[in-house]
Amino acid sequence: MDYEKKINGLQKHLRQNPKDYQAVIGLLKARSDAIEHEIHEAKIERLKKVAKYRREYNEEQALK
Repeated sequence: MDYEKKINGLQKHLRQNPKDYQAVIGLLKARSDAIEHEIHEAKIERLKKVAKYRREYNEEQALK
């Protein structure tokens, strides 16, 4: 999902309608989802790196 596009759209809407509390809630939720997505992506990258080194280690052990 394109969180930046959604966040920018909500910010633009809030500049025009500052009393729209539902848009404020939506903006907070979108920011929270974007942060959660970044954390999830970083976790996946770390797991890929661990799997790579584990695979290399296991191959090295098999050659011994």
